[in-house]
Amino acid sequence: MSTIGSTNPGERAIAVGRPKLFYIDWLRVLLVSLVVAHHAAQAYGPTGGAWPVFEPERTALLGPFFGVNAAFFMGFFFLISGYFVPASLARKGAARFIRDRLIRLGVPVAVIGFGVFALIGYGSAEGEAGFVAYYRDTYIGEWSVEFGPLWFVLHLLVYSVLYAGLARLFPVLVTSDKTPPPQFAAILGLVAAIWIVGGLARSVYPQDTWVNVLGVPAEPAHVPQYVLMFAAGTVAGRHGWFATIPRRTGSFWLGVGLAGAALWYALRYLDSYGSVDVTSVLPMGVLFPLWEALVCVGLSVGLLVYAREHWNHSSSWLSHLGAAAYGVFLIHIFVIVGLNYAFLPIPLPPIVKFVLVTAIGLLMSFALVVALRKIPGVARVI
Repeated sequence: MSTIGSTNPGERAIAVGRPKLFYIDWLRVLLVSLVVAHHAAQAYGPTGGAWPVFEPERTALLGPFFGVNAAFFMGFFFLISGYFVPASLARKGAARFIRDRLIRLGVPVAVIGFGVFALIGYGSAEGEAGFVAYYRDTYIGEWSVEFGPLWFVLHLLVYSVLYAGLARLFPVLVTSDKTPPPQFAAILGLVAAIWIVGGLARSVYPQDTWVNVLGVPAEPAHVPQYVLMFAAGTVAGRHGWFATIPRRTGSFWLGVGLAGAALWYALRYLDSYGSVDVTSVLPMGVLFPLWEALVCVGLSVGLLVYAREHWNHSSSWLSHLGAAAYGVFLIHIFVIVGLNYAFLPIPLPPIVKFVLVTAIGLLMSFALVVALRKIPGVARVI
């Protein structure tokens, strides 16, 4: 029951002083399922990103689904992942902490990014003399390295190593206490920071624009959100706030997040099916980053508290699903793209294909990871 990029259940118990955090695993399964659904939808909806295969006919029904997902689910992942960093670092020390992160996060990146994707790139390349020449001169030489969704794993590795370095300079980063949970003003301050810094980033790099920073792929429009949510997670971890945020606070912010999501669905559907483009007359360069910040923080805080209050129980399914969630994040892309291709000749509406590919993709991905984790040594990595 480890969080994506985290360590083990015992470490989590140390972090917050309680033995059971089943709700974290339920959240991880939920978020990974949203990631799978988001990528399954790429072939069937009006996505702003690139994808290997697209249906000739796509549906506007999936438009707001992309927007709401992108607003919060990866930021939520960084919040949860950051929560367990201080306790892990304090218990292991910097050297062992970084070594374990390199194994848990670095090995999958090396195998998939520098191995599997290189083979796929070579298979689609034209006029290459051989794999070795392609790998040396093009894949590495021209830095055409593909990481796909593993950009998250790379970012988490970088953030974790940087945090370990900062903790050497500022030991307070690995201390813990029982400081009261954040009040409304503090959470609103996080919203404001994501809004302002994210809005400034978007003014230069629109959403879905990717750049390489020292070889690490990054989407500048969302990087401020990811960094700030990870940082918020580390602060929350030091003070055990996941366990102490009041239910009333969680309910309020969940309402904010759900209202923001509902508003976006309404606006996009008015545009697509009612010929009423409300967003064209609004200053979206200012309002959209604010909306996204509210949805991100609202749904993250709200779902966290809701899950703590209602999902903090185990089941026979959870032990398998929770343990496999990280592996599903790593390998689902290959399953989903394969299913996208397999469904191309089938005459079904795109929304039906989306539902089927998502459902089948989830079943196949979880089953595959559960099987792979039975191989000796594999569970340590995925």
